[in-house]
Amino acid sequence: MKKNRQAHGSKSAQDDIDALFQLPLTEFTAARNALATRLKKAGDAEEAERVKALTKPSVPAWAVNQLYRQHRIIFDRLLDAGERFRNAQTSQLAGKPAEIRAPLEARRAALSELAGHAAKILSEAGSAAAPDTMRRVTTTLEALSTYARIPDTPQAGRLIDDVQPPGFEALAALVPRVDQSGRMTGPTRVIPFEHKTSRKAASKKQDPQDENARAVAATAEDAAGEVDDAERALDKAKRAVETLQESLNEG
Repeated sequence: MKKNRQAHGSKSAQDDIDALFQLPLTEFTAARNALATRLKKAGDAEEAERVKALTKPSVPAWAVNQLYRQHRIIFDRLLDAGERFRNAQTSQLAGKPAEIRAPLEARRAALSELAGHAAKILSEAGSAAAPDTMRRVTTTLEALSTYARIPDTPQAGRLIDDVQPPGFEALAALVPRVDQSGRMTGPTRVIPFEHKTSRKAASKKQDPQDENARAVAATAEDAAGEVDDAERALDKAKRAVETLQESLNEG
């Protein structure tokens, strides 16, 4: 019975933490401290310390968290498109035909829709949807769509800072290894975000993943035109939102 109470208490604490990240930014710190105090008084000192250590999110990260909570259907469409694109890359590495354009177009549409909602959320919160803030929001959304539900990568809902898209090395590592017969020989690997590989060390030993990495680069280059189109569409959507907001302010 005691064990069940502890498990229930842990779940309750996690729900309370989720609620913290849904609050207006101005209320985050006071609510976090109050939750930590409450947990400590309840005898859960370890969880109280974890809560106390939570960092107040940046404005763009907070906006993305709200998108995740308030517009989950669109957010899931973004992640689905990113996952489908990654799977298409894997199929191409295995020598199988795969549709790249459709997931890129779905990603572009979801990004554009979420950008519009983000501008509204920021405006309603009294935070101007400045171009730099919107750029950081869309960059984080793009990065999340690239990682798309892979374990041990940034997950929306509790973000505390911007998420940067993975570099080439990390992006290549998101794709399963494929041998010469076209079979996947290992699970998807994820390189730590701040991991850096020495060029000298890499040149001494060839990794079978290198061939896959080059194939990923070729696929990415083929898709570059589509990505550019998506970015231009996002810029157009953001300009439209800014114009609308200026009109509302003037009114």
